Amino acid sequence: MKEKLTKNAPLKLISLLCAFLVWLAVVNVANPIQTKSIEVPVNITNEEVLESSNLTYEIEGKSTVTILVSARARDIYRFTSEDFKAYADLSELYSVTGAVPVTVEVLDDEQYLASNGNGVKYEVKAPGTVHIKTEELQTKRFALIYHVTGTPAGDKDYLPGKVKLTPNYAYVRGPVSQIGQISSVGVEIDIDGKDSDLSGTAVPKFYDANDNELTLSSAVTILGGDISYELTMLKVKKLALDFQVSGQVADGYRMTGVECDVDRVSVAGLRSVLAHMNTLLIESPELSAEGLTADKKCTIDLAEFIPPGLDLAGMDNTSVTVTLKVEQLGNRTYTIDSKDIQLKGASEEYTYELADGTAPLTVRGLKEDLDSLSPDKMSLSVDVSGMSPGMHTAVLSYQLDDAYSLVGTPSITLEVKEKASETESEEEEKGEPSDSSEAAVNGSQEKQESSAAAAGSRKQ
Repeated sequence: MKEKLTKNAPLKLISLLCAFLVWLAVVNVANPIQTKSIEVPVNITNEEVLESSNLTYEIEGKSTVTILVSARARDIYRFTSEDFKAYADLSELYSVTGAVPVTVEVLDDEQYLASNGNGVKYEVKAPGTVHIKTEELQTKRFALIYHVTGTPAGDKDYLPGKVKLTPNYAYVRGPVSQIGQISSVGVEIDIDGKDSDLSGTAVPKFYDANDNELTLSSAVTILGGDISYELTMLKVKKLALDFQVSGQVADGYRMTGVECDVDRVSVAGLRSVLAHMNTLLIESPELSAEGLTADKKCTIDLAEFIPPGLDLAGMDNTSVTVTLKVEQLGNRTYTIDSKDIQLKGASEEYTYELADGTAPLTVRGLKEDLDSLSPDKMSLSVDVSGMSPGMHTAVLSYQLDDAYSLVGTPSITLEVKEKASETESEEEEKGEPSDSSEAAVNGSQEKQESSAAAAGSRKQ
């Protein structure tokens, strides 16, 4: 039997249910008075009392009061914080402690309230006051700034340009301690996906010295309402830098170029202004190469050369380093022969040869350029028209790139000879003497015979 009573779960549940039904019946019949605790927010009234003294306030500690409500058991569930109104009148502020008594009024369901044993239907639980901290009010003027957020259309194809704010200042009123936290007041303008000018209104926000947005109490207000803005979207275009170098380097040297740590810059402006621009012209006294015998470095601020209506885009530092490259010229002597020279006005009756077989030609230029030069690239020529057999000095004509220059006046000595006739050439090739050779031989024999006869007569 004992085992059935201790281990029979259904029997236990039935017992609990019967006990609850008995309790419910007793409550419904007796309907006793019960007490309920409710938290009610406290409203502040007569704020103008402090404002007239240029003071503001904030509640220290709890901003609610606890109300003990008495009602019959069947009605106690009806009451919530919305059935009561709690307020503190600032005209009753006790300045020494900052305490203001709280007054409570019933707004709804008052008929369901019941008196407890002491005859009280509801009461405010001690202390029944709120504590107010007062602070002097301050009104301060701030110049308005703006913050642009979002990414425009085409990412780097557009940039925000000039922004106009109306008005360009704002008056802020609030407790001195909170006004002191404000470093700037501004508006945010969203340009995400935009490629054209924008306009609209924005609510000003507060920022600290690090440009972080501040969250201040409702006691801080901006006088004057929203701010109107107009923003111009600018087109971005990359321009090549065109450095204009002035002056001449020292004799024997040549300027080989301009080097810069930046070769192109992004410039933002109106489409109409950028339409015909491809380069940014840089003219500065710093870019003078006068008398240079070595490289020269200088610093140029690109911002000084931006035309009106344009701005540099994407550059935190607008100064660039420019190097004027200068190299010393060298001389190199090339050996030329007859095949390197074109003869102009040559006669078919003569042959033309360099007197010494070759001739020197000295050229001045940069080593790298001289390494790539050879006589066949100089287009050498000489005018031999009117030259007769013999030795002649002639001036060479040439065609060289501007990177080169000839040292001195290029001249050569030519030996002009008559060409042998075809018969003489053939006889010489066969080994047969020509008529002239035979005549010379006969003349020699006659001389020998006459010499022998003269010698014989002297002996007699």
